[in-house]
Amino acid sequence: MINALGVVETIGTETSFASEVLRPAAPGVGGASAGVASRRSLFGDARERVRSLISDSIASSVRSAEASALAVRTSTTVSALAQAYQAAGEKEKAAAHATEALHLVVEGVHRGVVDPMATKIAIEVLLNSSTIDTALDFAERLPLSDYLKLEVATTLAYRQRFEEAHRFIADSDAPQRDAVLGYVLALQGEYASAIPKLRRALRLSPSDVESALNLSIAFSQSGSRKKAVSAALQARSAAPGRMDVLIHLLDMLLAAGDIDRAQRELKSVSIPSAEQPSRLLIAEARIKLAQGELDRAVRMLERAAARAEEEGDDDSVAEVRSNLIHLRVAHGDMERDAGFASLLRLSQDMPASDVVVANLARVAWRTSQAAALDERFSFVRQGMDRSRRAFIEYELATLKGENEQASVHALEWLRLEPENPRAAAAALVALGIGEERWNEAARIALRVVRSNRDDATVLNNAAYVLAMAGMGQRAVKIISPLAEDSYIFKATLGLAYLACEQIELGMKLYRQAADDAEKFGDDSRSLMTEYQALVVRQLGVHYVADTSVLAALSLPPYPLPDDWEDRPEFVRLRNVAAMRGFGWPLEL
Repeated sequence: MINALGVVETIGTETSFASEVLRPAAPGVGGASAGVASRRSLFGDARERVRSLISDSIASSVRSAEASALAVRTSTTVSALAQAYQAAGEKEKAAAHATEALHLVVEGVHRGVVDPMATKIAIEVLLNSSTIDTALDFAERLPLSDYLKLEVATTLAYRQRFEEAHRFIADSDAPQRDAVLGYVLALQGEYASAIPKLRRALRLSPSDVESALNLSIAFSQSGSRKKAVSAALQARSAAPGRMDVLIHLLDMLLAAGDIDRAQRELKSVSIPSAEQPSRLLIAEARIKLAQGELDRAVRMLERAAARAEEEGDDDSVAEVRSNLIHLRVAHGDMERDAGFASLLRLSQDMPASDVVVANLARVAWRTSQAAALDERFSFVRQGMDRSRRAFIEYELATLKGENEQASVHALEWLRLEPENPRAAAAALVALGIGEERWNEAARIALRVVRSNRDDATVLNNAAYVLAMAGMGQRAVKIISPLAEDSYIFKATLGLAYLACEQIELGMKLYRQAADDAEKFGDDSRSLMTEYQALVVRQLGVHYVADTSVLAALSLPPYPLPDDWEDRPEFVRLRNVAAMRGFGWPLEL
């Protein structure tokens, strides 16, 4: 909601929950949580017996591979030994023997002998270690199968070495080429280009769960929510036990507002409550938030935080803790300054979490907090999702009073999240109020009103913009049904009537709104007085109305709050006044 005129209130509860944007899934590689939802977890002694059996099996494999390599030192036996060491978790030994095996393969190639299996195993071992450059060096020198070229490309893309990844993809004719190319493009954020590749991959293999998941992500990031849900359902059908697929499907259903379907999908998961993974608890809490059950959601999130700590999942711990602080601030259980301080400490403890920084931006509301937010942002900016980055950049520019930069970042945020009402509200405020680019803002307003008829924030901002763009009657029609719900909406209705040259009615509504605002004991009356003085000048009302009548109808001068220079909503108006050559504070 908006807590003051021209303030985009990002503190409110969101069903998106600021969770991590799901990273595209590597083709042919199951997620770490694959299979969790399709079966009951093993209990106590049974789990330990399975672990013991697996450990014994791996130890036996290592002994056998060591004996074979000792008896006959070939690329085949040494690569098998590298693979055995990798399974045992001995990464340094695995990498060393993989490198030795590849040297033996190179020697064989010089003699005209090719060992494709040893090449595949050894390069895969190196790709899964920290020695990717060694693997790449051998990949450039050895004949690789088309499939292995795609494996190399996938790993390079995961490490954000996209140019090299595309080179290996272009050199491969494997059937999975489109799946890998779509994955790489999605990782690069080139979602529009990824979509046709992923669709082609799914036509070839409809049960390709990774491509279906990546297609859903690409549609979601392109603003096509219905198509994102459809692709997520295809992924869910292909792999009903994949936890990452389920979590993403729940994300998409919540984003689409289909709470009932999300609830049904969640109920289909048969895992005992005591053994539910943290990500599933988080998803359930988000559904409760969407249903307005705050207390239950908070209790569930507290359980999720404890479970994430047990799992050693630092990302989920950071996400849950930061969102709990955000929720407490949003619902008045914690002061914003205290919430900011708590989130700042959490970000310092967990500097790699961009979710914590996003929540820090949500609770920030003072100009003096910009420096701390900017400093924490610098730690996570590079690898952050583009839409989240644009949101934080918008918040920073707003806090700093940089009206032009705020509009740039708000428009980028809206471009990346065209169906996000908060992004729309930000664009309308920054472009319209902050920059006075009313006609451009009006085009956005007309578009978003059609798709956000139930969002009061968007409707209020749209009415404000349309009134200032010369469409007063349309603004009156939009904001009239909301005017009694908030003094802010009543003030916007007053503005709309001023734009229709109904000056007495417009000024009367402003006075009523100011009287209502004063009951809250905050600084809204001061801000409203400044806004009225500004819009009267912007609309030219003072040129058409009798000066004495205008003075009698207008709000009397009201002092600025002592901390106005630390309040972005006042700083924005001061900068607009300076841009127009008006004095400050603004008075009629």
